[in-house]
Amino acid sequence: MSETKRKPVVGESLYIVGCVSYTKHNTGYGTVTRVGRKYFYMTTKGFLEKKFHIDTWRQSNKGYAPSVSLYESEDAYNCEQNKEALIKEIRDYFQYSNDNILSLDQLNKISEIIKGE
Repeated sequence: MSETKRKPVVGESLYIVGCVSYTKHNTGYGTVTRVGRKYFYMTTKGFLEKKFHIDTWRQSNKGYAPSVSLYESEDAYNCEQNKEALIKEIRDYFQYSNDNILSLDQLNKISEIIKGE
């Protein structure tokens, strides 16, 4: 579910989040150092130069899972975290709720929102 991102420019600052362990993340702004046709590169304190796909901003990590993620800004990162937390909250409600306290009207409204009506 990766969306196409805009092409970054050399010298631009992007917010980078790297996984150090399950509970600790190394975060901060990095600088785009090179931009090619398929990939761009950036550096930041605490990381070596990293390679990313231009169209998705996903780290190119030789077949392994990415160790870092990029965002336009710290605010964009926080919005994404809030979005993921809300999705988990909604998913957990419907997955673990034995007592369906929502009315038929409420469920229909939720269905309309999901379907984009």
